[in-house]
Amino acid sequence: SGANISFVGNTSSDRFKIGNLETNITYIFRVVPSDGFESGEAISTKFRFFKAVGFSEPDLVLNYSNSNSLQENSIAVSANGKYSVVGGNSIFLFDNYNSTPIWSDYSGNGYADVAISGNGYYIVGISGNKVHFYTKESENDSPEWTYTTENPNMAVDISSSGEHIVVGSFDDNVYLFDKDSNVPLWSYDVGSYVYTVSMSDDGD
Repeated sequence: SGANISFVGNTSSDRFKIGNLETNITYIFRVVPSDGFESGEAISTKFRFFKAVGFSEPDLVLNYSNSNSLQENSIAVSANGKYSVVGGNSIFLFDNYNSTPIWSDYSGNGYADVAISGNGYYIVGISGNKVHFYTKESENDSPEWTYTTENPNMAVDISSSGEHIVVGSFDDNVYLFDKDSNVPLWSYDVGSYVYTVSMSDDGD
């Protein structure tokens, strides 16, 4: 039992996050950028969700292609295995059994990292020096709130409940947020770039 992750394609950011999934079920995620160009502009990107039991043949339950996103940088999966968020030039939220995104949002700067709560309802992504917070029901495919840091952000994580969010930035700070406000609960200067962060399930 456990969770396996597979990445295929040319990228400098092979980063994945995964929560506690169901026992005896393997979830495999693949982002497959092509080597060629479509319409002379965009690389075709595919996002696939597989479900397999034991060592049996994987069951492809989601297959999404997007010719408008140049590269997908980060994938996060809800702990219940029902939802995935994919970040690249755009951010996408998927029901893992439906190949049509629930919503997508184009930031203009690309999403370096994404995170999703255990039940899949709360989503956060970092794009340049912006922190964007969403819910599964975000209207008009736009964030519930946004926070701007001095320099680009590199990493984000969210508690299982979605109540708290942690962000690591190139302004040397770690930021902690409550989901209901874009005003940080606190920030801490660590004296150097923050490349990665992680948060406990309870957010404490």
